Amino acid sequence: MSTNYYTVKHCDHCHHEERLHIGKSAGGWCFALATHPDVGVESLDDWIRKFAEPGVTIVDEYGRTITVAEMLATVTERRGSHKNYGFTTYSEPGPSGLQRCRIDGRHCIAHGPGTWDIMRGEFS
Repeated sequence: MSTNYYTVKHCDHCHHEERLHIGKSAGGWCFALATHPDVGVESLDDWIRKFAEPGVTIVDEYGRTITVAEMLATVTERRGSHKNYGFTTYSEPGPSGLQRCRIDGRHCIAHGPGTWDIMRGEFS
C-alpha cells in the first residue's frame, strides 16, 4: 500500500489553489521525496520551509489533513523489512530495513541522510 502527500496553498483573493506533490510513502521503501526546482524545493529542508509558509496545509491523497510533525515522521522515522521484489535494477538495501531506489541521475537523484530518497520528475 502507498500514499501520496501534497501541500495545498489557497489564495483568499482569487481562490486559486496551488498543489505540490511532497512525495510517496510505500511499505518497505524509503520515502520518495519529490523535488520542484522551479519553486525552490529540492531538499527536505526546503520542504520544511514550504510547510511553514502562511496558508499551506498538508494533505494525503485521500483528503486527510496531516500535521507537519506527522509528515516529518512519515519521511524520517520509517521502518520496514527489506525484501527484493524482483526490482533489482531499481532498488538496493537501505536504512532501517527499507529498500532505496537506486540513484540513476534521472528519477532518483540522491539518497537523503535518513529514510528518504530524493526524486525528480512526476511520479505517484
